[in-house]
Amino acid sequence: MIRTSILILFTFSLPVSSFSQRVVRKGVTPVNKPQPEKKSEKISPDQFRGKWQEVKRMAGKQNIGFTDTLYLNFFKRDSVITRNGGMEMSQKGLVQVDGNRVFFAGDDYGIVKFQKHLVLDDGEYIRTLESREAFYADSLGLIKVPKENIKDPVAINANLLKGKWFVYRTQSVPGESVPDSILIRNIEFKETGGKMVTGSMSVQKKGSMETVPFEALINEKEMHIKTTVSNWNLRFYKISEKEIIFGNMGGIVYFAKQF
Repeated sequence: MIRTSILILFTFSLPVSSFSQRVVRKGVTPVNKPQPEKKSEKISPDQFRGKWQEVKRMAGKQNIGFTDTLYLNFFKRDSVITRNGGMEMSQKGLVQVDGNRVFFAGDDYGIVKFQKHLVLDDGEYIRTLESREAFYADSLGLIKVPKENIKDPVAINANLLKGKWFVYRTQSVPGESVPDSILIRNIEFKETGGKMVTGSMSVQKKGSMETVPFEALINEKEMHIKTTVSNWNLRFYKISEKEIIFGNMGGIVYFAKQF
């Protein structure tokens, strides 16, 4: 009787986990079924709408003060006007998305978060942008895009090109402005002699800037530029003391001024 009581007591004192284990047939190895992976939500250019203004900038965990506020104006499908506040210059181009990277008029950013706020990584800072009904700069006319006749190229007068010109706006058509395009940021014409021109230009590719010398040959309404990074066949659509417009129709057109 005593032995029976001890056996019953021992049975009830066994850990509950020993009864909760899964029953597996003898000789069969248990297989854990993998859990289905959660699919990450894809971001398309159509999701970028309206106006967004930078409100916060961080370097690591440190808040950074800034005056060159980033403004993004998605004025139509797949298109954007970007502006840096302190520079009073704007660029117009395409919106292109490649995985978790986005290209606004050729400028490359990593997408950290896109919900209530748009959080971007430019490789140096983390920028947080908020949606806005309007920018204060709108009332000042800083983001207005001038209408210019760029259908017909003009004859190139090298003497009028002398000096350094800064690109403040670009214009492109769908299919031409690709993420790995080399963009001209400024160009300086130094020596001119007949049809030959020398100078230097700063170009941007995938977020990095490089300044290279160039040699150019003028052929009436076209300028053939050779550099170590790329070659260009440029047409000029406007040459004045205040502004030049150049590029290729069907490709990227540059608007530049001497600031």
